[in-house]
Amino acid sequence: MRRDVAAHDIRAQIGDGSFGGWYERPDEDMLRIWQAGVEETRELLESGWA
Repeated sequence: MRRDVAAHDIRAQIGDGSFGGWYERPDEDMLRIWQAGVEETRELLESGWA
């Protein structure tokens, strides 16, 4: 980490959050993520954990 650059200058260059990450995602993205998790969990419950 560079100590000679102010935090607000770094934030201006890379954005806020981890790696300039988003704090919110569109509902369509979240629905796809939720559906994938439900499908994976359902498969594990129906076929076993092994």
